Amino acid sequence: MVSVDHLGAALTQGWAWPAYLYLAAVALAASWVDWTSGRIPNRLTLPAYPIVLGLLAWSAVAQQHYQPLVRALWGGVSLFAVYLALALLAAGQLGMGDVKLAGLLGLGLAHVAWAALLIGTLAGFTFGGMAGLVQLARGQGMRQTFPLGPWMCLGALLGGVTGSMAT
Repeated sequence: MVSVDHLGAALTQGWAWPAYLYLAAVALAASWVDWTSGRIPNRLTLPAYPIVLGLLAWSAVAQQHYQPLVRALWGGVSLFAVYLALALLAAGQLGMGDVKLAGLLGLGLAHVAWAALLIGTLAGFTFGGMAGLVQLARGQGMRQTFPLGPWMCLGALLGGVTGSMAT
């Protein structure tokens, strides 16, 4: 069971907590906008990249520990690439806002641990798939816009907390 102590440990991992809190604010805003409008605007995701990277770099310098920063860069690029490949393979089914949000989430999750990235990614797909099945069961079909961003962010939260426990 995930406790408040585990959540606190995930959010206060070294000096990275400002990056995690900022990323959480962006994820919350992206989830709300995606849920209400069916899109994630660039003006929300693009400015977040240098801010999150800067805060994670500050954390690395402050602690003289650079491995989490390198892991975050690899995780962000990797998750961005996976989502971009999915968006290109299933044209029109996955928006570029989701792709850009995935890169941001990948930065934060991989900074915690590789396990956090894996758990967060799989949980986001699982939550999104379950929500899609509910939409189909309610007779809404696949014609309507489906907001994946909130489910990605929920998966990232789960991955960040449980991934920090795995390390």
